Amino acid sequence: MVPPAISRTLRVWPYVRGWGIAGYSEGGYCAANLGLQYGYRYAFAGVLSGYFQPGPNQLSHPSRLVNPFGGNKKLLRKNTPTQELLALPSGALIPQFWIGAGSGDAADATNARMFQQLLQLRQPTVTLRLVPSGGHTMFTWRLLIPPMLEWMTPRLANNVLLAEARDKRLAYLKLHPGKRPTPHPTASHASPKRRSPAHSPKPRRSRKPQRLSRLGT
Repeated sequence: MVPPAISRTLRVWPYVRGWGIAGYSEGGYCAANLGLQYGYRYAFAGVLSGYFQPGPNQLSHPSRLVNPFGGNKKLLRKNTPTQELLALPSGALIPQFWIGAGSGDAADATNARMFQQLLQLRQPTVTLRLVPSGGHTMFTWRLLIPPMLEWMTPRLANNVLLAEARDKRLAYLKLHPGKRPTPHPTASHASPKRRSPAHSPKPRRSRKPQRLSRLGT
């Protein structure tokens, strides 16, 4: 599979739910399809001008339409994101989705809205970004990729931090069974809070000792 091959050759995070997947056009279909099938691995998915119901692929030499699943209806249903989403059991892990398309391409915009509505049955907030007058072109995808990455990257980083904290807790419990790990003593190093001027005590006035004049006899 691709993830193990990437893990062997690149420095990537190995933890579950520490990966994201994204693509545009047919890559957007793959991001939606693989994201739903491997929700335990992919925490976030970006779909740019993707489609959610695969159709015949056009091949050349000679030019012809070819069914990517060889006419196998069961395989087709298992790789159709709209049907996958409806068939998943309640509570199944799926990625958090970010969807984008060009409003100038009616099919792309309609597909994006339809998939967003299906996702909202499981995810109350699903980002949908439409590029005004954008088509099914690189121009549209160049405008969508930066905001999609700005949305996905910090969330992946946060998942990594949570995974690291979880591993530390598990390692501690393994070494000290039955003992709860103590929280990190950050409070002892915190700087003391300053009192606001409204609550600060008024400075006391210094009272100088009075000198007594000597009376002559």
